[in-house]
Amino acid sequence: MIRWFKNTAAQGFCLGGFRTWAVVGLVCLLTFVGTGLASPAIAASSDRPTAILDMSSVTLPSSGIMLGSIFGGLFAGSRPDNLGSVDGQLQPCPGSPNCVSSQTGLTDPQHSITPLSFSGSGEDAFAALTEIVKAQDSSTLVKEEAGYLYAEFRTSLMGFVDDVEFVLSPDEKVIHVRSASRLGQSDLGLNRQRVEMLRTALDRAIATSEA
Repeated sequence: MIRWFKNTAAQGFCLGGFRTWAVVGLVCLLTFVGTGLASPAIAASSDRPTAILDMSSVTLPSSGIMLGSIFGGLFAGSRPDNLGSVDGQLQPCPGSPNCVSSQTGLTDPQHSITPLSFSGSGEDAFAALTEIVKAQDSSTLVKEEAGYLYAEFRTSLMGFVDDVEFVLSPDEKVIHVRSASRLGQSDLGLNRQRVEMLRTALDRAIATSEA
C-alpha cells in the first residue's frame, strides 16, 4: 500500500492533475480510517499495524454504494454554459489535456480523435448511439435534439463529471464527438477511452442491424 501510494503521488505531481491528487487524498483517508472498515478480527490483530487497511478484509454493503455517491457533487464542478452545436461545430477543446474532439485537427494529436463513422442511415446510427449512451450507468442525458446529444458522465470513484457531446454530420457519414473533463488537468486518458468504448459499441450495434 505504501509503495503504491508513493508511486501514485509521484504520478500526481508529474501530471499536476486535480483528479490524481484527489484520489491520493482518498487513499490517505482510507488508510487511516481503515480499521473501522476492516473486520473485527483484522482490526484487533496484534501482529499487523492497525492504521493500514487490509483491502482483502473489507466487505462492502450489499447495496453497493459507490464513493461517488458519498462525495455527492463535491468534485462535479459546474455545468458549462457555452456547450452546444453551432452550424454543426462543437466548442474547441481547452488547452488542458483532459479533452478530446473529432473536430480538432490532426496537428493537435493530444486533443484530436477520429469521429464515429457509419455507412447506412445517419438517423439510424444516431438513434443507436443515443440508446448506447442512455444505457451507460455513469451517464445522465442533458439534452437530446435532432442530430445533437449532450450527456454527463460521472466517475464512480470520486464523482468527477465529464461533458460529452455528439453532433451528426450526414454528408460526412460521421458523428462528431467532444468529451471534456470539467475539473483538473489530466484525466489519465479517460475521455479518449470512453469515446473508443462508445465507438466499439456503435460499430457492433450497426453490424447487428445490418446482419
